[in-house]
Amino acid sequence: MDSIKCLEYSTVKVPYEVLNKTYRNAQKEIDREISHMNNTIAKYQHMNLTEVSETEDQRGQILQAIEELESRVEQLQTTINRNVQTQQESLQRCRVRAEHLEKFASLYDAQAKAGKKPRADAKEKKQELEEFEKTRVNRIVVDHLLRLGHFETAVALSEETGISHLVDIDLFYETREIERELRLHNPDPCLAWCQSNRSKLRKFNSDLECNLRLQQFIELIRVGKHSEAIHHATKYLTQVEDSFLGEVQNAMGLLAFPMDTRFSRYRDLLSDARG
Repeated sequence: MDSIKCLEYSTVKVPYEVLNKTYRNAQKEIDREISHMNNTIAKYQHMNLTEVSETEDQRGQILQAIEELESRVEQLQTTINRNVQTQQESLQRCRVRAEHLEKFASLYDAQAKAGKKPRADAKEKKQELEEFEKTRVNRIVVDHLLRLGHFETAVALSEETGISHLVDIDLFYETREIERELRLHNPDPCLAWCQSNRSKLRKFNSDLECNLRLQQFIELIRVGKHSEAIHHATKYLTQVEDSFLGEVQNAMGLLAFPMDTRFSRYRDLLSDARG
């Protein structure tokens, strides 16, 4: 049982965290759509739909109000349907993995209780436990391959061994895409990820988002857009933590130095190695 708790922790933890994040993001999205719909209703609330004048202008306003509300309701329904489907998929993944672990946890318990006492189905139970151990090894190997970036090999192994439902290949694909965009000096996908995981990042006192905002500032300097860089810094870099303030202050010096500066502190900020 201890080995299951230790080695299989991520098997259930990862889909649970995905489900939790999906639920929180869905709630925010639905609340936002409802707010838009309420604003639309408030916008046209002063209109008396039961005593409408026959003027063309007023009829046009009524039609516009109805069409705008209809559009908002359709958007809300689309948002709800999409999020329900996503949550159902995440929940199903959690259920499948929990049932997988529950099955073999019961086998371990039965083995421990039986002790040395022979059982009629002992051979069958032993084979099931060996199959579980083999599945665990394959899962760990696939996970290791994914962390090393060998995606094609990892996918092929997971499909051949029938464990695709027990590994999180899609998350690694998402991570790889974010890394690729960062190498191309595009922090936007990573910023979107930070937005979706802001509560977790805040819990760990992460400065990842601050670093990305600072990199955006540097990229604007790199292409000569100093005015936009100042606006960006004013919007995103004035409320940073004290521990990150020194880096921001250092980067502000880029506004006063050319791209070919000889000062190492600024040359390093503009180098491709940082991006």
